Amino acid sequence: RLLACADSDDTIHVWNAATWQTQHLLNQHEDEIRALAFSLDGRFLASGGLDRILHVWDPQRGRLLSGGNSPSRHSVSVT
Repeated sequence: RLLACADSDDTIHVWNAATWQTQHLLNQHEDEIRALAFSLDGRFLASGGLDRILHVWDPQRGRLLSGGNSPSRHSVSVT
């Protein structure tokens, strides 16, 4: 099981919830991150913020799977 938290430096910290060890530091956002959500099965992590970009991550591997939507579109929340 993983836990994710957005930090004030525009990064996402992913921890192993059993050991509290840092698994990954995700750093593709260019401004404050306002929303994080895991998929129900835990395979994906979505993040959105003030940079107006929605990213989809593989939190197990710390890899960006999708991102870079048009900056003219706003990501307001992730559920």
